[in-house]
Amino acid sequence: VGHARMFSLAAIALGTVLGAFCVPVVFYVGGPRFARWLGAGLPRLFDGFLTLLPWYRCRCEKAFVGALSTLLDSGVGEAESIRLAAECTGNQTYLRRAATAAERLRQGEGLRAALGSLSRKPEFAWRLDNASASSQGFTSALHGWQESLEAKAFQMEQTFAQTVTTGLVLLNGGLVALLAFAFFGVLCNLTQQAVLW
Repeated sequence: VGHARMFSLAAIALGTVLGAFCVPVVFYVGGPRFARWLGAGLPRLFDGFLTLLPWYRCRCEKAFVGALSTLLDSGVGEAESIRLAAECTGNQTYLRRAATAAERLRQGEGLRAALGSLSRKPEFAWRLDNASASSQGFTSALHGWQESLEAKAFQMEQTFAQTVTTGLVLLNGGLVALLAFAFFGVLCNLTQQAVLW
């Protein structure tokens, strides 16, 4: 009875691990089309989930800042620049936050205060303040920060991927050891029964 329970626990653990492993594989094989299809069905939920991923947030911030700086340097109005820059992220969460920021601008708040709804990081406001005071324009002033955001995103994504891969290898080793233990336990039990018989 104990060995049957151990086998069933090993089978459940193996099924759980394989199920968890299949989710990212489906996303990888499905590619951007699958992600767009999933996002079309549940855009708020899907985009909200994506913004929880730190590397995705960095890339959205980079896209937003790059578009915003270009638009502001081109003479587009601040509210319209914020809206268009948020569209460049392709994320519904950023679009909602941009609408809030644009509304705050219309109510008379400054650009820095209005953009507080987009990112609560103090660095975001500090960089925008420095860029608005720069004589070179937003694009030149924020270029280094965009590169830094991309490097951070890459680093976080690689760290996550390596951690997950290492965890899967360790989990796989543990499951193999559990199956081997259960299998040899059954063999030992059968041998003892055969000797007693």
